[in-house]
Amino acid sequence: MPFSIANLVRRLWQTIDLTRRILVNALFVLLVAGILLAALADRTPQIPDASILRIELAGPLVEETPEPTGMEQFLSQLAPHITRHAATRVTDVVRILRAAALDPRIALIELDTRDVEADLAKLHILAQEIRLLRQSGKPVWTYSEFYTQPAYLLAAACDRVSLHPLGGVLLTGFGFYPLHFKKLLDDLRIDVTLLRAGTYKSAAEPLVRDSMSEETRSATRAWLETLWRAFRMDIAASRNIPAEAIHHYAQGLDRLVVEANGDAALVARRQGLVDAVETSAAFQAAMAKHLGRDDPKDLSIVSMEAYAATLSPSQPQKDAVAVVRAQGPIVPETDGTDAIAADALVERLQRAASDPRTRALVLRLDSPGGSAAAAEDIRAALARIRDTGMPVVVSFGAMGASGAYWIATAATRILAEPMTLTGSIGVFATIPNLTRAAQRLGITSDGVGTTELADQANPLRPLSSRTTAALEASLQHSYRRFQDLVAQARGFDASTTSRLAQGQVWTGEEAKDLRLVDAVGGEDLAVTMAATLAGVPNAPALEFRPEPQPMDLLSTLVHSHVFAPDIRLLAPLSPLARTLARGGIFAWAAELSTGWTTH
Repeated sequence: MPFSIANLVRRLWQTIDLTRRILVNALFVLLVAGILLAALADRTPQIPDASILRIELAGPLVEETPEPTGMEQFLSQLAPHITRHAATRVTDVVRILRAAALDPRIALIELDTRDVEADLAKLHILAQEIRLLRQSGKPVWTYSEFYTQPAYLLAAACDRVSLHPLGGVLLTGFGFYPLHFKKLLDDLRIDVTLLRAGTYKSAAEPLVRDSMSEETRSATRAWLETLWRAFRMDIAASRNIPAEAIHHYAQGLDRLVVEANGDAALVARRQGLVDAVETSAAFQAAMAKHLGRDDPKDLSIVSMEAYAATLSPSQPQKDAVAVVRAQGPIVPETDGTDAIAADALVERLQRAASDPRTRALVLRLDSPGGSAAAAEDIRAALARIRDTGMPVVVSFGAMGASGAYWIATAATRILAEPMTLTGSIGVFATIPNLTRAAQRLGITSDGVGTTELADQANPLRPLSSRTTAALEASLQHSYRRFQDLVAQARGFDASTTSRLAQGQVWTGEEAKDLRLVDAVGGEDLAVTMAATLAGVPNAPALEFRPEPQPMDLLSTLVHSHVFAPDIRLLAPLSPLARTLARGGIFAWAAELSTGWTTH
């Protein structure tokens, strides 16, 4: 009897196992068949007539992202909403807006700016594109519960700006208030030696001071006011209101809200900043009415990702202008961070220049600076390309400072956006010493060396006067080299170069007046200028994007947004501020090692 029960159990388990295998294999076959059908089918989204194109600018706007892999391209067409990247290229948004302007199927563009993260230069580019879109006769509408400064710069360019009745428009002006760590470092008994060449080279000041120096305060106020003026002018051009009215609104927003019994939406409406104060449902109904529909549910809304999938990429066959984009601090080698790795960028520049279709080269550069050695490697690569007779144009994005300007000295022409921050021609170095901190913990360092300099790389040993003098001499050598490059590239004499250097930061407009750049404009102007210099006017752009990293696909699949503190009011002004808010003093120290300055 026991044998019969065991036999029954065994046969039952065999039946269950067989059923499991059949089901798993069937599911596998169905999955493979589905993938094959999807691959063979026309995956291009269908765009109905009278559609609304929804441009949702969620997350950071950037200059460049890695080239999509084949799998990413497949997934983006199969399910665009799943494969949204954590960051959006501003050039992709521009391409979509320009295509929509000529597309008869798109009746209206809805712009969602609620979660946008971008610097002033990129916001200015998109605001210009939106104004051009309006001029083409294509209406652009936007709605939000609340407009921050970056969001409103874009919203102001729209035909219709709607605001929730309990919302507001927060314009407060620009500020820069870095944290200072001298007291903390003193308490920790960490000593920092700061060496710098350039009166206004101030990025490391917070390590050795409790407050801004007067030189830094004066210089910072100057570029803040210049950017604030440009910001107001941009909004004034979009809303057809005096730029000074924007300043008065920001200066007296608290008083205006109190006078309106706390109704910030009413204040924005009275000041001409919004066209309608309404709920989201009312906004949707207004769009439906504008398109002749009775029910908002009848609206055909197309996402930015779905619309992008319908656009065919341009691949010039000959006489093209190669475009290489790079963004972030400059470092010598690829390290897995969002930085400009000299080795990878040099390889990409060489690949672009050697392509048989390339007649000229544009380097779109958005960087606060970084390693002097890495910057020199990139500059030398550009100089070799230029010396072959190929025109090289450097186009600055939000920042073209310090090491980025070092690179640009090899260019045939240099361009900057109106709101670019550039210059910062100077050098600094910081050397921490942990001797006192270690002694406080009962740790001391003692020993012998074959020379008097053998211990100078040890952070637990104090710097000698000889080492300090040598470092200072090396720093001054780098500074002289930097100034020589600028003088040769721009045709300055020594006194002019010295006057424009000293670590001073200039906006794009100011840099044009000072002859630090040749023209004010964006990537389009850079491509046109490069094509003209190469003798092939109207030559199209040919992109050379970074190679995808191993984790890029996984990142694409699992991220739809990047977590970051809400520091968007400072984001247009300072990469250093973003780093501070996200990582504190340790991230800030890392930023200093590769960030604002060339060292």
